[in-house]
Amino acid sequence: MLPVYMANNFATLLGGGRPLDGGRLFFDGKRVLGDHKTVNGFVLGTLGGMAVAVLQAVIAPSLAPYLPGTAASYPFLAMPPAAIVALPLGALAGDAVKSFFKRRLGIPGGARWPVADQLDFVLGAWVLCFMVSPGWFAACFTPAVMLVIIIMTFPLQYFHNVIAVALGKKKVRW
Repeated sequence: MLPVYMANNFATLLGGGRPLDGGRLFFDGKRVLGDHKTVNGFVLGTLGGMAVAVLQAVIAPSLAPYLPGTAASYPFLAMPPAAIVALPLGALAGDAVKSFFKRRLGIPGGARWPVADQLDFVLGAWVLCFMVSPGWFAACFTPAVMLVIIIMTFPLQYFHNVIAVALGKKKVRW
């Protein structure tokens, strides 16, 4: 999950500039995504998350001798290339999809949408990863693991946003 969380962090810290939707309006006359989703954030966040995933994929196998059981007990140690791309890309795509629906519901950019604001990037990462690497996904993300990730995401996301507000990268803590 580190590539997912880091993609989201990189998008916040390195984002800004041209909006991802180019300022376009949807059929309903509202912005497609809004100003908070930028090309820089999407591209640099995805690339940053991929770099973290590559690092994790390179380092993780060296941990196997120190873990109880066999390497087969730890499928995340062998992250396939498809997952290296899908996890961070899916995270930011999930965030963009959530923004699309916020605009359709008339929720302004930066306004709070509880639960969706915290889990959009996690769900996006999971959906895309499942689509491109279902076997690896199923081996790594059991229901129990997913529940722990969902629970952990709320405080982690809050902590990330507090730091982003302090750095002037966000105006709100959600």
